[in-house]
Amino acid sequence: MAYKKHIISKEEFSKMKSIFDEKIKPNLGENYSESTWQSLQDIKEYIAFIEEEAKANMINISGIRFHYVAKEDGKQQLSFAMAPTYDNEKGEHIDFDPLFSKKEAPKNLQNIDKNDPDYAKQGSIMDRGEDCPFNCDPTKK
Repeated sequence: MAYKKHIISKEEFSKMKSIFDEKIKPNLGENYSESTWQSLQDIKEYIAFIEEEAKANMINISGIRFHYVAKEDGKQQLSFAMAPTYDNEKGEHIDFDPLFSKKEAPKNLQNIDKNDPDYAKQGSIMDRGEDCPFNCDPTKK
């Protein structure tokens, strides 16, 4: 009943956070996010949405890929966007858009380029969308 897969201790989290702080953070400059936040309700609704759309096309979702992104909002802070994935015949997790897929034929995000009619349409990539309702960086309180 209790979920245990991929759960880490505070000690492991602290060690990984230290590696980030020491090896990656110095290369990010000042306009990065220490962390980000998404409401549990938004995540649940997003998962239900992509599962429903994928199921309609008989595609199994293998996971969700979190892409680091930034907006031109003056801050250019690191954020994330999410895209569903499926397993291809090689066992690779491939980003796809269930809304633009056909029956048993996922439309890979890498194949949607500027010449594709779906390129500018709203699909099923989820953006974090809004600033945190509180200061996301607890070290700057």
